[in-house]
Amino acid sequence: MQSGKAQKIWSWILLIVGVPYIISILLAPIMQITHMAINKIISMFVIALMAGVIEELLFRGLLFNSLLSFFYHNKNRFLIAGLISSILFGCMHLINLTHQPLQSTVGQVIFAFTTGIILIYLRLLSNNIVWCMVLHFFIDFKPVILTSNTGSHNISLVKVFLAVLPLMILTIICLWLFNRHYVQTNK
Repeated sequence: MQSGKAQKIWSWILLIVGVPYIISILLAPIMQITHMAINKIISMFVIALMAGVIEELLFRGLLFNSLLSFFYHNKNRFLIAGLISSILFGCMHLINLTHQPLQSTVGQVIFAFTTGIILIYLRLLSNNIVWCMVLHFFIDFKPVILTSNTGSHNISLVKVFLAVLPLMILTIICLWLFNRHYVQTNK
């Protein structure tokens, strides 16, 4: 499906704003793994690969498709299904309360929600879940995944929220524009 003009413009804005985040996601592990033992790198790789594949199949595959079917007659079905699946993806990270501080977990939930809506939009644009799996793998492929505290209790939640807020807003706008364009072209 072709994108509308407004959606293309907002998608480019999202890409430009998201580039620093993407670069930090891709470069941080490279800098950190240079001094790691090979068995830890392999463990990190396997965990990130499993999380990327399984979580994407569940949230951007099964759940998102089920929600699209459930909201089939709603004109905002892509937006609603995307937001609900992203909220549930974020809430799934509440399980980390069993082994890390509340502040770290809440920060993860905020980050996971934002990542979830970005991955939904990527899935819709590409009409393919594989790119979501690849991006999810790179997000998780870092040494902290091997520890019991995958968040940071030293960073205030306000800073976490403000750091992801621009991406959150831009992605929701892009998702809304995708939904609007879909409705207009399929009348």
